[in-house]
Amino acid sequence: MIRFSLFGFPIAIHWMFWVTAVFLSGKPFASTPGDFRYLLAFVLAALISIILHELGHAFLQRRYGGRVQIMLVAFGGLAISDRGFTRQQHIKISLAGPIPQIIIGVLALKLLKMSSGDAQFIVDFLRSFAWVSIIWGIFNLFPIYPMDGGKVLFHFLGPRLEKVTYIVGIVGAAALALWALSRGSTFSTLFLGMMAYENYQRYRGDRTAGMLYPN
Repeated sequence: MIRFSLFGFPIAIHWMFWVTAVFLSGKPFASTPGDFRYLLAFVLAALISIILHELGHAFLQRRYGGRVQIMLVAFGGLAISDRGFTRQQHIKISLAGPIPQIIIGVLALKLLKMSSGDAQFIVDFLRSFAWVSIIWGIFNLFPIYPMDGGKVLFHFLGPRLEKVTYIVGIVGAAALALWALSRGSTFSTLFLGMMAYENYQRYRGDRTAGMLYPN
């Protein structure tokens, strides 16, 4: 596991992050120089985009008095604080990751349109960065636990309506899984199916480590 610090936040990168990023690039079996260049650009873009996403959470958590560490895992990242927060603070913290990430992704798209196309690696990086930032940012806003949108719903409804959050997560993840299956995306179908199952486990009250908490 790779470890370093950034802006005072300890950051750890789980090996599954790299595996997932490689598969999401669409070039897991790169064999040409162009494919290798794109694979490297995509993984670098995913790394930077998701770190920026987690820093958005972390800075607000620190502002509210938390000591925070960041971990990048198979399907994204976690900003883990040593203290709890109010429901309103939790909602703001959850939104502080995907919204800035989407905005930065849009800026990357504008830079991409301004690029001359001479430096192909830069073009590949900007295109990948925009894709990861916008698509992952929007996806995180879906009300599916444990995505940020799911956490917003959870804290908006409160503990008395906790199971409603998981019902929404089951239905939402299952619907998206069927859509992904119709498009022939096996990886996305499995990912969303796992997410639907995790919400089902939480609904039943079963113990679950969660998709975003690797051993």
